Amino acid sequence: MENFQTKFFQNKDCKIKYLEGGTGQTLLFLHGGCVKASTYTNLLKQLSLNFHVIAPDLPCFGDSDVPESSWNYKEYAHFFLDFIKYLKAKNIVLIGHSLGGGIALHLTSISPQIEFLILVNSSGIATKDKGNKIIYKFFFKRTFQDLLFYKDLRVFNLIAKDFFTSLIKKSKKVNQISKVVFNLLYADFSDFQKIKVPTLIIANKQDEIFTPEQIKKLKAKIPQAKLLELTGNHTWCLYESKKFNTMVIDFVNKKGEIL
Repeated sequence: MENFQTKFFQNKDCKIKYLEGGTGQTLLFLHGGCVKASTYTNLLKQLSLNFHVIAPDLPCFGDSDVPESSWNYKEYAHFFLDFIKYLKAKNIVLIGHSLGGGIALHLTSISPQIEFLILVNSSGIATKDKGNKIIYKFFFKRTFQDLLFYKDLRVFNLIAKDFFTSLIKKSKKVNQISKVVFNLLYADFSDFQKIKVPTLIIANKQDEIFTPEQIKKLKAKIPQAKLLELTGNHTWCLYESKKFNTMVIDFVNKKGEIL
């Protein structure tokens, strides 16, 4: 990616790739499942105009390792707690999309370095859908909605390319990755009393993966959180990067307030 450096971090038996670019307050971006950080190229470039952006490929995805054991959210959170210590980062704006949101919740509950938390179409409330229904929603319903709402084939093709490239590259570990993903989808976050930082929850009314009802339950558990409900589907932030960047800037500049 232009203006971003590619770097690596290793902790114990897991090595990850991460992108770093921009100047200003540190912003740690945790992407959604089954893709990688650079899938969010347009969004990361927008964010780097105002922030020092660090965007790792989550363990299991992209060019990062697949852990030997089936990680849960707490294991992801402790991995990234060590990552933050390695970076010596402070006053972090933490953004998590989809599965990255669940990791962000757990990380915020244990890291004193998080200043703002932004959850986008986030996990954290366990899904009640069975495996076949999740697969249908992710592969078919979401694909249709992407084309219906945004009509942006460049981003659509990037998402598809990164997904299938990763699938081929990690074909021998698909079963292990699947176990991790389902670990996360069926997990409830419980330490809500430990979320004390200004929190913005963004939900989309047509989200196929984490429904508005799930997101409202998440909001109810974090009384101080602000909730924005938008038209669009699960992957909206990949298509509307400028709009998303403006929301982030406003939330941070207003110290956790929204209009």
